Amino acid sequence: MELKQAFERITHFNEKLPTEAVDVIRANKDEAIPFMLEYVSDVAELKSVNDITEENNYPDFALLLLAEFRVKEAFPIFLKLLYMDEDIIDGTVGDLVCENYGSILASVATVDDIPQILALCKDVSVDVYHRNAAVNSLVVLYAEGVITHSQICEYLGEILNENTTDDEFSAFAVCNCEDIHAENLFEQINTMFDDGLINTQIVGKDYFEKTTRLKTMESCLEELQSDDRKMFVVDAISAVKNWACYQEKPNPNPDFGRKIGSNEPCPCGSGKKYKKCCALV
Repeated sequence: MELKQAFERITHFNEKLPTEAVDVIRANKDEAIPFMLEYVSDVAELKSVNDITEENNYPDFALLLLAEFRVKEAFPIFLKLLYMDEDIIDGTVGDLVCENYGSILASVATVDDIPQILALCKDVSVDVYHRNAAVNSLVVLYAEGVITHSQICEYLGEILNENTTDDEFSAFAVCNCEDIHAENLFEQINTMFDDGLINTQIVGKDYFEKTTRLKTMESCLEELQSDDRKMFVVDAISAVKNWACYQEKPNPNPDFGRKIGSNEPCPCGSGKKYKKCCALV
């Protein structure tokens, strides 16, 4: 497979993993990086969902490979994507935001980039899931040893203190505090629970207290380091190989005899949204 074919393959969805194409890109990394940067940069310039086409709606493997290659020039582009409209990101980056984006962003970040990440985390105009991806990237930097436990606790404390209006985002931040065992923030978090500032449908006070009692800072770090989504991207294929869209379809006779909304679950039973699954085939 030629490099041009490999690039075409990774930028168009197929229910089979692009293993051969990824290997070709790895073998020609220096030549491939500028093309992938340009592709992702073009996605970051989209102004409307009407601008999304088959040629720019699948940046997943370009993002993952740039992260795997630790391309620091990709950081401002990756950050810009998180500032974009939710519907545009949903139609392009899609589920990667909730699954792997923290790992992707952290893989191309440096300590000097942390103020920009924090600014996004605190920006209430940004979609809550995009902000949470940015918070997750800070957790990854901690798990990888780039920042210390006291530093990640300080950052999460800042994020909690400056978010008093979005109980959903606060709940996600609390989950990250649990993941790193931010013990110095537990009293503050319990007060936030009592004041109704945390969405208890995401994490309840009893659950939080129980799980944090059972864990230590050391055990939490060990758990983080065993989760690929909480570490730097080391293998683009491994990062997504267990996704439902790459598994054998569980429903051999899906019902496509009706109009299917783009955000509905795909009738094939993959667990993905229709627009990110069979609508692309």
